[in-house]
Amino acid sequence: MRILLLLALFGTMLPAVAAVYRWVDPNGEVHYSDQPGPGAEEVKLREATVYTPAPVGDTTPASTGQGKADETPDYKSMSIAAPANDEAIRSNQGLVDVSLTLQPALMKGHRIRIYLDGQPASGELNTTQITLQNVDRGTHTLQASVIDAQGNEVIRSPSVTFHLLRVSAPRKAPRAG
Repeated sequence: MRILLLLALFGTMLPAVAAVYRWVDPNGEVHYSDQPGPGAEEVKLREATVYTPAPVGDTTPASTGQGKADETPDYKSMSIAAPANDEAIRSNQGLVDVSLTLQPALMKGHRIRIYLDGQPASGELNTTQITLQNVDRGTHTLQASVIDAQGNEVIRSPSVTFHLLRVSAPRKAPRAG
């Protein structure tokens, strides 16, 4: 186990070390070093695999959403995480919390629009969390889309159906007069 640990340690230092040497001392212990010693043999290590992520401030047109008008951003998916499909929501105030998932994240210059029963229910937003207010009781459909800087729809989520349950106030009987 100690040998594997040492090999892993030397493997991570590979770019800084030209060679690794191995030898066994008179007590039978195995040693590794970057310096050759008496009776040492060079250990051939595999080339290290190196992953270099894209820079954080990448300003290529595809990542900023500010490329040419005919370029299509590469959104992989968009969906409504909440409410869940066919979920019953109890809210006497008519509040519905909406949560979206978007891969990759919203690009610069793009906005999100929420649709309730096929009609825009929000202005253009730059967040994937919103609370719809004063929604009528009953069954509703919900969708969301990403709108680019030119006002074009780039991607639209699948539709989700939810049921809003609101307690109605009892009506007062008319007074006899």
